[in-house]
Amino acid sequence: MIYLSKFSSGNDPTNTWKNANQAWDGNEETSASRQQAPGRPADLLGNLIPYVFDDCQHYLLFTDRSDLCPDSTSIIKVEVGVRHYDSFGVCGEPWLRLSINVNGNDGITTHDVPGNHYGEWDWVDVTEDVYGPYTSPIMLAPIWTPSDVDSIQARVWVVNSDNSPNGCDIYEVAVRVTYE
Repeated sequence: MIYLSKFSSGNDPTNTWKNANQAWDGNEETSASRQQAPGRPADLLGNLIPYVFDDCQHYLLFTDRSDLCPDSTSIIKVEVGVRHYDSFGVCGEPWLRLSINVNGNDGITTHDVPGNHYGEWDWVDVTEDVYGPYTSPIMLAPIWTPSDVDSIQARVWVVNSDNSPNGCDIYEVAVRVTYE
């Protein structure tokens, strides 16, 4: 079975996203957006320097969802999804990166969300994230509970590998759980 829950609140800690609240307003037609600085500067001869501008300091934090994970479930897989649009680049593209927080533990594992030019959902498997829920010494894998799923918070930010500024729009972020 599949459980899906969209985030219904969050914040923009650095006030650098345009219309940040539209990323969790429940309206599928509105979005938060951010223009990202160039990620491929040129040297003195005009040659592009391979470089990626990872703007992790200017993230959107998704904090609450209106519905809770069903009780008494055997959780098999946990994913965080982003419905977004990334602008086309000249020599590279912007994309999104995310990390999660479970039960107040900030994750250090980051996940690249594939570039998307159509405003569709992209899902990232976070089931075995470092700093996810408790890991059994016997199983060596996280054991997710419904309360762990309910505590997930997500940070999402823009990364750019192009030599010109590019932008990303975030329409929605959600948690998807596969369970028995």
